[in-house]
Amino acid sequence: PGERSLQSFLQNPSSIIDHSRRFNHNYTVLGVCNGLVCLQDSHRGDDFEELWVRFWNPSTRLMSEDSPRVRIHSNDSFVFGFGYDDWSDTYQVVLLDNKSQKMEVSVHSLGDSCWRNILSCDAWVTLSLYGVYVCGTINWLTAPKSGSSYRGECFMNKLKIFSYDVKNEKCNYLPIPEVDCKLYVHVPAIEVLKECLYLSCHQLKQFLVWTMRDFGVAKSWTSLLNINWQDLEIHVPYGMPIVSVILSIFDNDNVMVIGYGTAFFLYNKKDNMIDR
Repeated sequence: PGERSLQSFLQNPSSIIDHSRRFNHNYTVLGVCNGLVCLQDSHRGDDFEELWVRFWNPSTRLMSEDSPRVRIHSNDSFVFGFGYDDWSDTYQVVLLDNKSQKMEVSVHSLGDSCWRNILSCDAWVTLSLYGVYVCGTINWLTAPKSGSSYRGECFMNKLKIFSYDVKNEKCNYLPIPEVDCKLYVHVPAIEVLKECLYLSCHQLKQFLVWTMRDFGVAKSWTSLLNINWQDLEIHVPYGMPIVSVILSIFDNDNVMVIGYGTAFFLYNKKDNMIDR
């Protein structure tokens, strides 16, 4: 574990970033964990794409070398996740490679010289752009290929949360809130706030949010929000809801900062009022 640890990385940095050095413009931020930033880059060939990552500590200006490359077919869809195992002091990047009939899960740990294939399972549509890290797991919202549209529309009861356990390197599916099986939702998403998992979605002109108070326990899902955009005089484009997320939450879950497209506003749940 020591060779993979952040402490080892800090004691034996691959490179130091000075103020004049700029990032490659192709870098994508996959996630931030304990102040360590995971960056990703790629190279596209005729029928394949090569992917790699590197790690950056903004406070010390230390950056690792590129990880080994992993190659996927150009027809595959893929998503990443970034998390930390405090038992082994290991930072891990997880790649979900969705092929036509199966999904392959690969892992690269900070300090490793390869990507390791963990398992293969049935292929699902991954609705999350990136995995979210909470309670030692990385999680993605998924839906069956036959049950969702290209815009991420699906029946609520068809959703699953694909969860990767960083410590045990195992995957399973988490339950979603129990709702009417006819509830058809748009642009569902998961996020983490205050060390809890949140699930949000649109249903017509409603914005719905649930929170999992006790991670992994189905009965701990609690309805947090049911906002009617029309009542709040917020315009929702017909047939194409704008992605909305909770950016921050405080005052005993009564006051929230909600991101709505490229804007955000302060929402008071108790008074059902917004402050733009």
